[in-house]
Amino acid sequence: MTVSHESGDAWSWLPFYGIIESRDSGTTFTDEAASYRLWWIGMLVVYVIYYCTIVVTKPKVVCSGKKLKEAIAEHCPIFFECYWPTIWAFNNHLMTVLRARLQHSPKAQYKRHMLRLYDGGQLALDWLKVDRDDITLPVLVILPGLTGSSQDNYVRYLAKDGESQGFRPVVFNQRGNGGVEMLTPRTYNATNTEDLCEVISHVRSSYPDVPIVGLGVSLGAVLLTRYLAETGDKSELAGVMAISSLWDAVASSDGLEQFPSRQLYNWFLSRKMRNMVERNVPRILSKFQTLPYDINEILKGSVISDYDQSCTIKVFGYPNNTEYYEDVSN
Repeated sequence: MTVSHESGDAWSWLPFYGIIESRDSGTTFTDEAASYRLWWIGMLVVYVIYYCTIVVTKPKVVCSGKKLKEAIAEHCPIFFECYWPTIWAFNNHLMTVLRARLQHSPKAQYKRHMLRLYDGGQLALDWLKVDRDDITLPVLVILPGLTGSSQDNYVRYLAKDGESQGFRPVVFNQRGNGGVEMLTPRTYNATNTEDLCEVISHVRSSYPDVPIVGLGVSLGAVLLTRYLAETGDKSELAGVMAISSLWDAVASSDGLEQFPSRQLYNWFLSRKMRNMVERNVPRILSKFQTLPYDINEILKGSVISDYDQSCTIKVFGYPNNTEYYEDVSN
């Protein structure tokens, strides 16, 4: 084998190129091999320094008062420790995509209960089959994100983690999600907590003497925090964990329109929302002569804001997306 050592060699960029021997000339490129090794070691050192000094940081804890911050520090000290993300995938988009593609989904067996709602609609409560079926176990109500259900990878992990911590997990599958058939034209949104109130009421009637804790992700987190604001001291929940809750829905919507969020998330979530409505419209039309939305207009959309414009605001009485998103942020 003959290896060229000219500067224009197409393979000279390889880090191991310099250790290749030329059988014809008997030359070993030891000097070049050493330089490549030093280059890669240098890049690795720079990467580690960047990771340790820029990426690794302490969470920013925002509180309304000193006493609350002290209580958080006492009961949740991890919030005041440095967060060390995966060193080879610390970018938020990379973590999201790789986790969805590479991480194994845990086995989770559920027992489904269909809950009929006040307007004739329905949703599904999937109760995780726990190993220790003790009636005194506190209940963990899990609210997935925008199009999530009990079968999603991250929801299964939350349910199994909840079980390992001594809870009885139950997943709230919204109307139309997780294989739930829509019986009315009504969908769901991030401001209306009527369905959530019915879910919590049902859980309380099923387990009257145990604490109920809520855990929401994204849309589910918004609904939980809104429920707390609406119910106040009358809340049936002993505690809530809100993960990735929206802080400013207008800014969030604008961000989802930008690269790479539009390509990675927006198109995918919007398609799932459109498919949910399209899949259920024939059944709904068999019972209702008119719908609050135009199915053809919904199907023309390509992003979440299109879906909200053609469906969500019409079902829940908002004049436009901006007022809906502002209400979500309140």
